[in-house]
Amino acid sequence: MNSDRFEAFEKSEYERTLAQEIENAPDSEIFTAYNLAENLNLTVPNAAWYLRDDGRYSSFIIGVGENSYQYLRDEESAILQEDFLEPDSVEKPDFQITPDISKDDAMKIAQKTLKDLHVDPALEMLYCKKALAYQYREPMALGWQMAFTRTSTDLQIQYDFNGYYTWINSPKPMHAAPWDQEVVLIFVDSEGVYKFDLRGAGIQDEVLFRNVGILAFDEMIERLENQLVFQHAYQDESIEEYSVVINSINLECSLIDQKEDPESGILIPSWNIGYQLLYRSTGEAVCSVIDLHLLLNAIDGSYIEPRATEDMLGY
Repeated sequence: MNSDRFEAFEKSEYERTLAQEIENAPDSEIFTAYNLAENLNLTVPNAAWYLRDDGRYSSFIIGVGENSYQYLRDEESAILQEDFLEPDSVEKPDFQITPDISKDDAMKIAQKTLKDLHVDPALEMLYCKKALAYQYREPMALGWQMAFTRTSTDLQIQYDFNGYYTWINSPKPMHAAPWDQEVVLIFVDSEGVYKFDLRGAGIQDEVLFRNVGILAFDEMIERLENQLVFQHAYQDESIEEYSVVINSINLECSLIDQKEDPESGILIPSWNIGYQLLYRSTGEAVCSVIDLHLLLNAIDGSYIEPRATEDMLGY
């Protein structure tokens, strides 16, 4: 925790927390074998740690009821993608270094890992980005992070790290997600797989073939305009100026819930609209900017929110 990237109050808080953890730590430890089969049906999340030769711990965590699990080579590390950096980020110089493993070789390792673990082949690579593993803001491993999401009829689900928003004047979405967003995140460095993170895994039961057209583009634009008005017409009194700038409109697919069967979801074509909300508060000279995404059912133009369940949305 000696990094100069930390503010003084952050170091102080860390030292306070560490002292408390040391005080509460047991006097001895017992290493026991971890049986995966025995832990799959537990009603609480469970985890196992492995003490490596270098004195660090690897972790394996199962999220109960979330169809999720994660392996992390170093349990105290976090992965940061290069495209997540702010222009003035202190981590920016760290990414000037070239990884010791090529992008192609990293992708081959990731693809083999998916095959070895029998992950549904309908999950295809969404992107491969340069990434770094950090521990207490100090770089530990440089490599490539890949995201894999489900595809259907050549349309792919996007994964949004920024999550979702709810809006005061907006009607509730016609459909939400049946469970957590499905994605596999794999971070590979020169030593191999550093992180394998599977979230919201699903099993495809059947493919429905129906002669269903999508809403005319002009009608979709009208629905889009109406929804943006619902979402942003109301502004706090402190906002003196605001506007919306649409940057992209892409045809993709989304996994939404089925009201008659809460245990399953259905993939539909959807429009993913990327836009920016610009606003200026009283006393500020420049506008603040929020990058957002709005999703519409491409069949009927209805507002959907496949990034969150109904419980998460609070409806």
